Amino acid sequence: MRRLRLSRLPPAQSEALRVVSRCLGREAAYLVGGAVRDALLGLTFDDLDLAVPSGAAALARRLAETDGGTYVELDAERGSARALLRVAGTTVQVDVTNFRGPTLPDDLADRDFTVNALAVSVRGLARGGAAVVDSRGGLADLRRRRLRLATPDAIARDPVRALRGIRLEALLRFRLDAGAARAIRRDAAALGRVAAERVGQEIVAILRLAGSASVVRRAEGLGVLAAVIPETVAMRGVTQPAPHRFDVLEHSLR
Repeated sequence: MRRLRLSRLPPAQSEALRVVSRCLGREAAYLVGGAVRDALLGLTFDDLDLAVPSGAAALARRLAETDGGTYVELDAERGSARALLRVAGTTVQVDVTNFRGPTLPDDLADRDFTVNALAVSVRGLARGGAAVVDSRGGLADLRRRRLRLATPDAIARDPVRALRGIRLEALLRFRLDAGAARAIRRDAAALGRVAAERVGQEIVAILRLAGSASVVRRAEGLGVLAAVIPETVAMRGVTQPAPHRFDVLEHSLR
């Protein structure tokens, strides 16, 4: 069984988790998502995502009251709130969300990719280390540097995950597996029905990556670019006079 030690986390995030642990009382809370993934990969990260059985807003409010932090309500209906903690001379963002199902495995199954469907007990981690909860095979996918969907309908349930998968593929130097690539091609058109703000955030994050042109080409190959910027369809295959050597789309990417 794989364990995650607190020493694998950046200092400020480690201290923030100690603060969370002191605020918990008898409640359970789990560090989930990208923070667990990146800690296991030896990467640095800034924000912490916590999943709790219930009472997310109340926990976030208690955290914010610690050392003059700030409380932000994110989604009252779904039970999601944010605490901004001042620790180790910096601010750490801690998002707290109620389980997406009755149990922790149900919550993990509702996530995008298996490598993001990992969890660690906050209380155990704050004591020095704890076992990684892996109900979707994410640890094996981390070793294989593979992005595999947590469930076959993960993209259909939230099409923004198509953009996120393409971004994570480049950021982590992982590879979408065949099932994830098929799902993205199948469900990419649904991105047109997603709030523009969410799509825009992922596009900006992609454009900030080193070598973003190759990431955009990958998005085109998977049918995602046409879904979010339909004008690019007409750009492909449009030739230009000399001295240009590429069509309009490739010229724009270069």
